[in-house]
Amino acid sequence: MDRPATFTGFWRAQNAARLRPRRLRILDTPRSKIQPTHLVDTTLTFFPEGKKWSIGFWAKNLLDSRYLSTVYDSPGYGGIAGYAPPRQFGGSATFNF
Repeated sequence: MDRPATFTGFWRAQNAARLRPRRLRILDTPRSKIQPTHLVDTTLTFFPEGKKWSIGFWAKNLLDSRYLSTVYDSPGYGGIAGYAPPRQFGGSATFNF
């Protein structure tokens, strides 16, 4: 005999927004300036009754903002810049014993 699968529980949504103003690094040169950044992250998780397990989905940098995260400027020699990760998404599962 088959029984219909019913899931009773609740969903939890978490959102985060991070805003950073323009920043300067070691030297105050035009190449060492890091532009303002605006990041949005979100998580959606389902918890069944009893919270024995949960399953969730998450996304980071939801707006896919491309920005410099680090800059090293060596006047007369060159510079090194590092970019932050693009949009990322995934899932997670948790089991409680």
